[in-house]
Amino acid sequence: MRMSVSNIPISEFKERQRRALEEAVRRGFKGLLVWSRSGATYDRHMNVMYLTNYYSPFPYLPDFPPHWTGRGHSALIMPADGEPVLVVDETFDFEVAVEDVRVTRDVFGELVKALREKRLDRGAVGLVGADTFPVTAYEYVRKELPELRFVWCDDILEDLRMIKSENELRIIRKGCELASKAMKTLFESISPGRTEAELAADVYEELVEAGAEVYMVTFNFKYPPYSAERRFRKGEMVNVDLWGAYKGYIYDFSRTTVVGAEPTREQEEIIEVTLGSVQAVIEAVKPGVIAEELEKVGNEYLKERGYLERREEDFLDFQAWGHGMGLSFEKPWLISGDKTVIRPGMYLAVENAIGDAMFEDDFIVTEKGVEVLTTTPLRWW
Repeated sequence: MRMSVSNIPISEFKERQRRALEEAVRRGFKGLLVWSRSGATYDRHMNVMYLTNYYSPFPYLPDFPPHWTGRGHSALIMPADGEPVLVVDETFDFEVAVEDVRVTRDVFGELVKALREKRLDRGAVGLVGADTFPVTAYEYVRKELPELRFVWCDDILEDLRMIKSENELRIIRKGCELASKAMKTLFESISPGRTEAELAADVYEELVEAGAEVYMVTFNFKYPPYSAERRFRKGEMVNVDLWGAYKGYIYDFSRTTVVGAEPTREQEEIIEVTLGSVQAVIEAVKPGVIAEELEKVGNEYLKERGYLERREEDFLDFQAWGHGMGLSFEKPWLISGDKTVIRPGMYLAVENAIGDAMFEDDFIVTEKGVEVLTTTPLRWW
């Protein structure tokens, strides 16, 4: 059995391709162009990687023709009738789920060539990954293939990716296990006089040694995310948001403490209300619930305790109560307007922040409820 670097069978990637193309044909498309940008933009690689196991290690560079175009990008061309073509910018030493792989420094030019070869140079072709498809690439293709019409259809892969396979869930569980241990190490080390950067370094070291990636460790959700000069003071409230990936699959969760482990009555109340609201929403998750209904659960919890307006003032950057995850942040969104039905196999996060208190947990939806994966203790006093 051929395997990918994540130990997901190559046959699973092939099946994903089949299902995506089947939906494209049902919509009347002649085929699909699936586009991704990787090269350190870790959350934009998902579409091509999901279908092929390919990830470009090279960073994005502004185009400089005739020397190069499309560095850091990759394209999967999938005709309704025929074999797929994978156009990439960099060589690799791992297996991918496509036989016809073309390594080139001129990604745009090779893309047009492949579209012509596969008779996708005219008519309607579905485009997945439009948010990463550069205007320069679009204009180049439009000039070379004026009879081709792209139809944006990201939802084809968004819907497929929402329900995780057992192979994906195995990776996700392991990633959350590693991240939970690293977060525990961090919170055990918070003490007066230590710097944010010192603690962040401990997390990076532990997770990197375990084979995971760290995208960011933030203290009190600010930028820069950690300081090499600022030292913790006894009595201050600190929240930590940790996110990264293991074999491509994201973990993302938060915890809060008070330095010195002696919270005031006001601090403890804010922490408990924030934590309680997250737990209330998670308890309401079960198959059949509509995503936007979970927002109502969280808002009602805070309203009953007089904290709803406070949350709306403090959490302006992200009003949703949570989101789906996988190879990126994805559907469903736990916010009004998202009518997605919660189903077993979804991988979700629920989060809330009030003041300097923030909590977030990651979990898998099961037939009966949820399996919480982020196991770092919730209270640190």
